[in-house]
Amino acid sequence: MRGNFCILNGDFSPFRQIFGQNAIYKPFSANIGFDGMDGEITTTYHNETEFFEQLALNIKYYLNHDQVLRAKTWVRTQRNHDAVFRKYFEPLIWRDHE
Repeated sequence: MRGNFCILNGDFSPFRQIFGQNAIYKPFSANIGFDGMDGEITTTYHNETEFFEQLALNIKYYLNHDQVLRAKTWVRTQRNHDAVFRKYFEPLIWRDHE
């Protein structure tokens, strides 16, 4: 909801009501049914390790290929106070002392 990349539990129906199509949904089981009533959804994975490895690859792909996510990461890492100081101001300080 704060502009973060969301991978949510597709087995928990309230997430779909809140986020709609603005998230990626994967099955992680839930203790509430799809109808919102008491129940249980148990997800079984053919190969759990493979499922989570594929999920990690999906996350990596989205972070690297989605323009908005890539731009947010760049701004957060390259345009913060420390990065600007190290790149633009610190070289001036050291140059004056040489």
